[in-house]
Amino acid sequence: MIITNVYGGLGNQMFQYAIARRIAYENNVEFKLDISKMKSYELRDFLLNSFNIKNDIATENEIANYKKIKNKYFTKLEKILHELGFPKFNKTYYEKQEFSFDQYITTLSDVYLEGYWQSPQYFDSIREIILNDFSLSIKLDKENQKILNQIQNTNSISLHIRRGDYVNNPYTNKIHGTCSLSYYQKAIEQINSKVSNPVYYIFSDDIDWVKANLKFDNVKIFVDINTGETCYFDMELMKNCKHNIIANSTFSWWGAWLNENENRLIIAPKKWINTHSFFDELLPKEWIKLENK
Repeated sequence: MIITNVYGGLGNQMFQYAIARRIAYENNVEFKLDISKMKSYELRDFLLNSFNIKNDIATENEIANYKKIKNKYFTKLEKILHELGFPKFNKTYYEKQEFSFDQYITTLSDVYLEGYWQSPQYFDSIREIILNDFSLSIKLDKENQKILNQIQNTNSISLHIRRGDYVNNPYTNKIHGTCSLSYYQKAIEQINSKVSNPVYYIFSDDIDWVKANLKFDNVKIFVDINTGETCYFDMELMKNCKHNIIANSTFSWWGAWLNENENRLIIAPKKWINTHSFFDELLPKEWIKLENK
């Protein structure tokens, strides 16, 4: 069995789901979600059930069976022993420590997963399954459907600006920071040089700030009809845009990764977080990376 610990915002929840889905699919084993942390997580709600996912929830007893062996040093020891030729342990609690892709985790078939798993390499091999699982299970309301119709009939570009706790929480700001206005200006210039008659659909958790500060001449539509509780509607609109300009945010990362336009242009910030200089594996090679600080 695969159990994945689900916590954080929607983007992180999707990464945690996607790695478990891949490992379970390729090993033909059952997988379940541990959402116990979400019950006391005040910042975000469990929102994966807005998609057509496999939504089996792990019981307390099932979780406890893995947490008995919770020890990050045990995880490292197991990996070292396997590299030396020893067989894998039957049941494993695996806590992700590094930001880089960890091939070893994909070989396990009876494991509890703890971590963010922010690399498309964990699930690119089952892209079509993930696209289907993350299709919306909730029907768009009239306002969102109207915007979706416009998106589908224009050279639409989603542009996402993440602020919120990235600005207001000193600890979070120190780690993540925000993408500068010059990053967005450079991204807009790139799109304008490659796309005829672009229409920008702008998403943000601080839309008033964006209206006051982001200035450019193209046609722009500020999408301000959804709340944090219905942010999955924003993601549905983002992924249907022809092209995407994303923030250093897993939310708009997923909006871009789910984009099925074969000719899509995706512009992403080169520096994802302040505390680590190497985070390249998160961004697919074909995405355009721009300086953002």
